[in-house]
Amino acid sequence: QSRLEPGHWSRRKTAALLIAAIVIGSVLGLLTQPQRFLLRGTRTAPIPVRDSVGAQLFHAKMVESEPAWRAVWENFPESGAFYKQLAQQGLVRHFLFVSQEYDKALPLLRELTEQALNNQSLRAFTLAAASISHQQLDHQREAAEAYSQLTAPLMDNLIRNESELYELLQSSSR
Repeated sequence: QSRLEPGHWSRRKTAALLIAAIVIGSVLGLLTQPQRFLLRGTRTAPIPVRDSVGAQLFHAKMVESEPAWRAVWENFPESGAFYKQLAQQGLVRHFLFVSQEYDKALPLLRELTEQALNNQSLRAFTLAAASISHQQLDHQREAAEAYSQLTAPLMDNLIRNESELYELLQSSSR
C-alpha cells in the first residue's frame, strides 16, 4: 500500500531541487550565451560604396541614416561642393526629423552657413534649421536670433522649397 500512495516531498527537498535547478540553468545560460547581447542594439551594416555620387545620394535617401549621408562626401570627396552640400542638408534633415539629435545638426549648419551667402534657398534652410535646433535644445536667444534673420522672401522660399521644414519651424517657435 505504501508503494501505491504518492510520495510526500518535504519542503527542504523542494527548496534544494529548486535551488539546484536555478544554479544549473544559470550555468547553462552562461555557457550557451550568444556572442553579443541582443538588447545592446543592432550592429549597423557597412554602407556600400556606389558607382557614382548620385547613386550614393539616392542610397542615403533610401536608407536614411547618419552613416549613409556621411558616405556621400567621404566616398566621393572629388565630386565637389554641391553634392557635399546636398548630403549635409540631408543629414541635417535626418537629425531634425528622424533622430532628433539637434545638437549634431548645429556643426553642419555652421559649415552650410558659410556656403549660403549667395544662395537664398540654402540661407533659408540653414536659418530655419538653426532656429529649430536651438529651440529644441532650449537655447532661446540663439533660436530667436536665427528666426529674426528669416526675412519675408526667405520665408516664402521655405514655404515653396522646404514646406516640411517650414511647418516644423512654425510649430517649434510657438
